[in-house]
Formats: sequence, C-alpha cells, structure tokens
Amino acid sequence: MASALLISPEVRTQIAALIKKAAAEPTPLSAVMALSKWSDNTGAKRNPLHDEFTMRIPLNYSVTYTHEEQRQCVCRHLSVALIGRPGRGPTMEAMNALLEEFGFKNQLRELMMWITNDKDTVIIEALEPLDGNIEQLRKPS
Repeated sequence: MASALLISPEVRTQIAALIKKAAAEPTPLSAVMALSKWSDNTGAKRNPLHDEFTMRIPLNYSVTYTHEEQRQCVCRHLSVALIGRPGRGPTMEAMNALLEEFGFKNQLRELMMWITNDKDTVIIEALEPLDGNIEQLRKPS
C-alpha cells in the first residue's frame, strides 16, 4: 500500500523556506565530491551534514533539498525516502508531485535520477540544472 503524501499550506510554506535556504547556501563541488564518498562506517548513506536541508512531509516522507555545484552547472537535488516503511520507496506519482512542489521543471523520467539504499530505506534521488536544461548534465565536464 502506498503512503499518502499530504501537501498542506503549512507544508508549502516550509518547502518555500527550504528552497530559499538551499539557494542561499549552495553546496560547493568539493563538498559534493566529499559527500559522495561519505560513510559513517555503519553502512548508512544519509549524511547528517544535510539535516538542515531535510524536512518531514506527512504522512511518512523525509525530503532533502539542496542546490549544489556540479562540474557542468549548479543543480537542484531532491532526495526522498519513506520513513518507517522498510524496503519501500516513494511512488512515481509522489515523486512527481514533490518535484513540482520543489520547482523542478522536468518530471522524474526526464531527470538524472538514481536510487540509494540506506540499510532498509530506499531513497530516490533526482538532479536537475536550475534552468531545467538536462542536456547540460550529459555534456562532458
């Protein structure tokens, strides 16, 4: 059974604040590269350095949103997990709704995306240049 995603006016206000914070504090490329290799020696993939960019969305969603430098351009990055649902990830419908709420210009199937497994938590990751031009990420850096 899928977990309901509830986007209330209060949640939209929190999302807007998180977008503003991420835009004001983009993650430098050097930190992105370091974070990609991060481990806490327990097998966990979630980095506590991103906690300030993470919010809970009812009913069971944990969402991390950052702006980060990539080799080609600055991108928005969304990571979404279901809390308390071992081995389960968000549905495509929930992901597309969250992408829209966070200002992505493209839908899931058009984006650079991957799945991260953090112990029994499935995390869906999506990356998009701020201008929405996915082709920038396909060019060699």
